[in-house]
Amino acid sequence: MQIVSYKSVIYTLLVILIWSFGWILTKVGLDHMPPFTFAALRFVIAAVLMLLIASIKYKCNHFSRKEWCIVILVGLTQTTLMFTFINIGMQNVSAGKASILIYSMPIWSAVLAYLFLQEPLKAKDILILCFGIIGVYFVFVPGISIESDIFGLFLLLLSAISWAVSNILVKKYFAKHNKFVLTTWQMLFGSVGLVALSFWFENPLGLSLNYIEWGILLYTSIFASVVAFTLWFSILPSLNVMSSTMPSLLIPFFVIMFDSIFLEQSVTVSVAMGLILIALSCILTALRK
Repeated sequence: MQIVSYKSVIYTLLVILIWSFGWILTKVGLDHMPPFTFAALRFVIAAVLMLLIASIKYKCNHFSRKEWCIVILVGLTQTTLMFTFINIGMQNVSAGKASILIYSMPIWSAVLAYLFLQEPLKAKDILILCFGIIGVYFVFVPGISIESDIFGLFLLLLSAISWAVSNILVKKYFAKHNKFVLTTWQMLFGSVGLVALSFWFENPLGLSLNYIEWGILLYTSIFASVVAFTLWFSILPSLNVMSSTMPSLLIPFFVIMFDSIFLEQSVTVSVAMGLILIALSCILTALRK
């Protein structure tokens, strides 16, 4: 049995808190910045800083020509598409609801692993996935009053599926590669896509930020991306399977708590039920053999 150190526990909780508060600031930032430009600035800053760290600490591991193509594809799914869906979807959805749907990713990863990696799904596994899908229903359906809510929730669900696709690609092609280096390069390529979208649909050169908006941008790029990923990948090898799934399970709880404190968002019974069912499904998915 793998023992998790106190340092790993503290770092894991710190990463969870950093990422959780990052979603609150993302929601606030989207009220002040265009979605593509916000995402592009965030990940360009983060990718450049992470590339600097990777070049010093990891010597920027090299990939084969085929692997470089797949790294670009991972960047497209995990950064460009995922955060396009998130930033547009969160404009009309609370940070708490958004986090629940985004972190339903392990459910869709299990489905895609069955379809594309031939990982078996037994009857109990299907039952576990049903818990998660019912949980998504409770978050998705009750209480929707306007069409923009439906569109936003649908995009956030697509963000979780896009994240799951990138996880399958990483699992299939980069199981033995350094994950910090891989994350750095995919983020860099993904940010190029976001920059292109920002110039196509918005006017990033005309953007003027005040000190609050700069603070939000720097927190999400430096703390929620560079610092959090650096901490996370430094402790990931020492974590067991259950511990490594903790962010997916606990971040929605903290986001909902921060959402109610800072943005005064109420939590409905249906959202609470959906959160519990999705968390249960993620726990059982992580523990299944």
